[in-house]
Amino acid sequence: MISENTKAVLLLTTYFNSKEVSQYKPLTENGYGYFACWLSQNGFKPLDLLNAEQFDRVFDLWDNPLSHTKPKKIVGFSRLEQTISDITYERLHALLNRGASLSIALDKWASAGIWIMDRQHPHYPKAIRAQLKHKCPAIFFGVGNMELLNKPAVGFVGSRDCTDEDTTATQAYVHAINDLGYQVVSGAAKGIDSESMLASLNNGHSAVGIVADSLFRASGSGQWRQALRNQQLALITPFYPEAGFSANNAMARNKYIYLLSQATVVVCSGEKGGTWSGAIENIKNGWVPLLVSAHADTLQAGNKTLLSGKGVNKPLITPISVTVATINSALNTEHAEHAEQAAPQTEAPEEKPTHQLQEPAKGLLSTTKQNEPVSNTQGDFFGSEVDDVQGLDFQQKSEPNSVTTESQNELRETPEQTPEVESNPELQNTPNAKLLSTDISLSTEENLQASLDVNEAIAGMPVLTVFYKQLAELINQDPTKQVSEEAISQHFPEFELISKTALAKWLKQLQELGLIVRPNAKKKVYALPAAK
Repeated sequence: MISENTKAVLLLTTYFNSKEVSQYKPLTENGYGYFACWLSQNGFKPLDLLNAEQFDRVFDLWDNPLSHTKPKKIVGFSRLEQTISDITYERLHALLNRGASLSIALDKWASAGIWIMDRQHPHYPKAIRAQLKHKCPAIFFGVGNMELLNKPAVGFVGSRDCTDEDTTATQAYVHAINDLGYQVVSGAAKGIDSESMLASLNNGHSAVGIVADSLFRASGSGQWRQALRNQQLALITPFYPEAGFSANNAMARNKYIYLLSQATVVVCSGEKGGTWSGAIENIKNGWVPLLVSAHADTLQAGNKTLLSGKGVNKPLITPISVTVATINSALNTEHAEHAEQAAPQTEAPEEKPTHQLQEPAKGLLSTTKQNEPVSNTQGDFFGSEVDDVQGLDFQQKSEPNSVTTESQNELRETPEQTPEVESNPELQNTPNAKLLSTDISLSTEENLQASLDVNEAIAGMPVLTVFYKQLAELINQDPTKQVSEEAISQHFPEFELISKTALAKWLKQLQELGLIVRPNAKKKVYALPAAK
């Protein structure tokens, strides 16, 4: 089933038939990345755009320059003003008014076994989100086993016109990486791509293919049919599932091969074309180790140039020369790291050198684990990553499995929930549902311990403690030493992401603890209690 929120994202970003290519202009990755961030920062989600009244509210606010201040700082795209000016009321209204085309396309794609995941899906590739952040694809279409998208892999790239020698070397490389526990990720195209994927499948291992053209056609290909049935294979694409071949799409998909791998092998490359441009892009961005094959007596021009270190100013990585005999040693370090990460931890784990986000920002709902590395996986809208990942589109509230990070799974292991959370579906589906239920759902008897000081009153409640300290500071900064609930709401926009009633409940909690007061019972204005 496709949620209404995912349907809204599809309407904003995707074509549904070939005729639409000349009629509509879906949002680009940058366009949607910024717009999704803006929606989140201003208390909206894509789903809201399907309501005519809400749609008008969105664009009333969109025209206010102040509403863009924080999203601009978060996203930081180049040519951002042009991106913003391209998102118009008329353009989005036309895109969203394609409900019939969407319904027909979904039925057609479902008949081919095509599934759809937005950035909130639990199997959305974590490495792609972590590296590309707001530039990551709004939607991935796919067939096969979606669980493979986050499995350790080695990428294989190379020319379509490969020699027998290239093919033999590819098969040997694949045997070596399979023995180390890696699957293959490649482009599913003729040549090295398909040869590497088929070699892994024939070895009894799995593979992921990033398709640049017509996933719909690839889903029925006899080449992949059995592996798809056996759950050994996933074919995915960020492009319209019935798209014809496009050189731009072929170039654009290269980065996803690199980002889904722990290292990528360039088997054979010229000095131009998709293989070459993908390798250069990886060197410039420093995504993953680049292993350049030196298997042949006469290397292709691209292999030689990559190994010479020419062609890239200020490279972030240095290509490594490998042969069939040395591929194991080149990958053994990576393999050891994966084995260590998978083993039970008896001591505090060391920070991992690859595929990590920057240190989390300190947000309102930060926990005591604030300085630990956090995977940029779906559901991370709260806690220490509020400022980093807000703006990635939301999953519909009623959908399960909205939390997948390790720390959030720990919170979810204990099934008991307090009446506060059980009676509020919005709280149940937030990443901090367990934390909220633990921290603010205290019994009346516990709440009324008037003799406790501030630290004792909210001890063991880190979220409420952080909120109270920031609220107290806000009150003290006001000349009247009082602030309205509306002003508090504006100061803490995170509450819009939890539920519309959450702020009122937290303020009531602090009132019951005697930590804040309402000087005027008729007005929602709060102050600190008078010193005793």
